[in-house]
Amino acid sequence: MKKQYIIKSILLLAVMTLMQSCFVAKEYQAPQVTTDKLFRTESTDTTSLAMVSWDKLFTDAILQQHINDAIQNNLDLQIAIQNIAAAEAIMKQGKAGYLPSITGNATYTHQELSKNSQFGGAFNTLDNHELSAKLSWEADIWG
Repeated sequence: MKKQYIIKSILLLAVMTLMQSCFVAKEYQAPQVTTDKLFRTESTDTTSLAMVSWDKLFTDAILQQHINDAIQNNLDLQIAIQNIAAAEAIMKQGKAGYLPSITGNATYTHQELSKNSQFGGAFNTLDNHELSAKLSWEADIWG
């Protein structure tokens, strides 16, 4: 008897599953949504809170002093400013590579000779002067 009860339950469950799979729902229709001027570049309104300076937004003198102190003592802001300055220096250094470079050298050598040397009787001292300059420029032909 228990076996028949199990078989009937499984059969009933199978029939219910099959009947539910035959269920026909209404056809889905997407709602009409207007998307005009939703993207940030399509907006005609150009006013933004980001355009307003903080000292114009907060008019209390004490609050302005606290904000100014916080800006002056903000280490992250100071690090960011130094990173910007370093990036500008690197950019200028990169641009300087397109300019010609000039190097110069000036040397002076003074020698006192012994009287017992090969030229000691003829020369007491030898003075050497050298002045040189080098100009180089690498033309960036290939871009």
